[in-house]
Amino acid sequence: MHRLLVLAAVLACATAPVHAAEPPVGEYMCHDNGGGAIGLFSITGAGTYAWQSTATADFKVLKDDPSNGPGTYTLRADGWMEFEGAFADQWGVVGTWEEGWVWFSNDYGGVMRCGTVLSG
Repeated sequence: MHRLLVLAAVLACATAPVHAAEPPVGEYMCHDNGGGAIGLFSITGAGTYAWQSTATADFKVLKDDPSNGPGTYTLRADGWMEFEGAFADQWGVVGTWEEGWVWFSNDYGGVMRCGTVLSG
């Protein structure tokens, strides 16, 4: 019986999502569910981010968009990020991350996915 409990615990750990203590600092190109360019999301440090709305395939920034600007996030125990700032006010989302991707959802489901911008 003891071996079964140990095996069950090992399997549970092996199948649980793995998150770093913080999502990696970097810039992420974000697309809506239809694949359209929607913004640039930057994790600028532990607990801080910046958002810039875009509307074109080349990610040209919409300079006067009210959701643009910096903000903060906190990490929940379940691995999701909760946001404060203009981005949070506009989108009302929580986020999660894994290996170069950030996903955002709200009460209605997935809103956008963001992949890291690879440099040269």
